[in-house]
Amino acid sequence: MKLAVYYSGDFGSRVVGNLVNYSGFCISCADACTECRNVAPDLAKDIVALVEMPDPSTYGDFIDDVEPLLPQDIPKVDLVIVINIHPDILYGLLPKFKDAGVKAIIGGSESPKEMPLG
Repeated sequence: MKLAVYYSGDFGSRVVGNLVNYSGFCISCADACTECRNVAPDLAKDIVALVEMPDPSTYGDFIDDVEPLLPQDIPKVDLVIVINIHPDILYGLLPKFKDAGVKAIIGGSESPKEMPLG
């Protein structure tokens, strides 16, 4: 499976850290750590692109022209994960993902009000 992640903010960075099973990423257990992440799956080999997108809070509720904000090269992947992306930018990305042959999209946000309905 080939994967691309389009993200912004700390939440997006945390998701990426979990996907690649970054060493030292998890600090939850502190001194009680049992190194459980050593057996967690590492998806780094499957990630084709990590694209940091503009923070949605830097824009208003509506963006009239999203084209200048969209990445020009969309890799052909099986799955795209979008995290904390402005809804208008996300809508602008959808046809580009389709044209690139993306088979599925997973969307997430630390702030539910940032994700569009549907």
